[in-house]
Amino acid sequence: MPIPHNERGYGFARNTQTRLNVTDSKIIKLQLEDEWFNLDTGQLISFERTLDLRKGCQVRELVWRSPKGWEVKVCIKRLVPFNHRHLPAFAYEVELLNFSGTVTIHSALNGNVDNHTHVENDPRFSASLGELRMAVTGVKARATGATITQETIRSGLSLACAMENLLIEGGPAEVDTEQTAKATTNKFRINARVNEKIKLLKFASYYTTLDYPEDKIAELAEKTAKAAKDLGFKALLAEQEMFCADYWDEVGLSIEGDPLLLQGLRFNLFHLLQASGNKGQTGIAAKGLTSEGYDGHYFWDTEIYLLPFYAAINPEEARNLIAYRYSILDHARKRAGELSHPKGALYPWRTIAGEEGSSYFPAGTAQYHINAAIAYAICKYIETTGDFELMLDFGAEILFETARLWADLGTYVPRKGNRFCFNEVTGPDEYSALVNNNSYTNLMAQWRLRYAFETA
Repeated sequence: MPIPHNERGYGFARNTQTRLNVTDSKIIKLQLEDEWFNLDTGQLISFERTLDLRKGCQVRELVWRSPKGWEVKVCIKRLVPFNHRHLPAFAYEVELLNFSGTVTIHSALNGNVDNHTHVENDPRFSASLGELRMAVTGVKARATGATITQETIRSGLSLACAMENLLIEGGPAEVDTEQTAKATTNKFRINARVNEKIKLLKFASYYTTLDYPEDKIAELAEKTAKAAKDLGFKALLAEQEMFCADYWDEVGLSIEGDPLLLQGLRFNLFHLLQASGNKGQTGIAAKGLTSEGYDGHYFWDTEIYLLPFYAAINPEEARNLIAYRYSILDHARKRAGELSHPKGALYPWRTIAGEEGSSYFPAGTAQYHINAAIAYAICKYIETTGDFELMLDFGAEILFETARLWADLGTYVPRKGNRFCFNEVTGPDEYSALVNNNSYTNLMAQWRLRYAFETA
């Protein structure tokens, strides 16, 4: 979307990008006779939410008393399998504690999802997109499933989300479907008895035109959701537990005498695990995959802080992150030209699709040190993995183009003893913008020019 500037200055970025919320497949609602389960009403007797780091699964368990006094125990498991790129899965279990009656479980897909409301002067929150949210292009309901297709308004990307539901405990159920222009719901109505358990499994699948032809994504999403239903939630959970066991073994983290510190570090390591998973097409957003903060943009944090970790634990992921930077190299070359550099490449301070997305030049584009961060990531990756083939494939091209930019950015200044200087740049301290010879920028540029020379 265009960046609004009251007065457009030379070299100001023209457009920005925003990561959009897609079809919501998490929706499972519970109805007891004519009462809806809602934590804002009735009484919450007990509640516990657990992220199981060994199993890679989130579990919520609670006991709720309705305004009429009916009590239910609810257990909800949410699983996003690391081995299945397109799939989330859910297990929803209800137990009637003090009554018998009609229980209805509503499992839905909602394609009318906006981004969160803007919080003034806080970049950690994104603005409501209104009509620019993803448009629903199709809704198709089935007896125990559904499919929604969407497209972005401006960038021409398409997405398909499919779901399949399976009632494995309780019943028999009366099954019904409800469909609107932007959402669809499968309803499972059961006449249940006190102490009876009801369990619904839900499998959803997402495919986009980033990876597949537009005329195939709906079919692929439906096939994946059905295959997951055939495989089952237990099998997916067992696979996830094995994957996590291998991950924790590879990390090899052990701290004696401080279990809380150990748990805290493992929680951060789990965030690193679930933030990764690209195929060379994306970076890692500043707030990961679980927040809209900073509009989902990629910064230098990935190369300086995250990539050395991935190089040691998951080299393929590290290589893919560098491959993403290579995929936007032409954008970086263009950006250098826009700022009157006749050669070289200047990587965007913040971006998704490759174009500079920062609306504030002094704390955005002027942070030239992102070029050095990317070179640093290449160096650390090769030092850690020994994969010098990356240089031959695309690493050297990134190194040389960013080095040419550094050479053109600076100049020999007689008043500084004819030393090579960078004036009017912004270092990592974004609040001290546009300074001469920022220490971090100078030292990183000096190192990476030598590294480029040695590589050549």
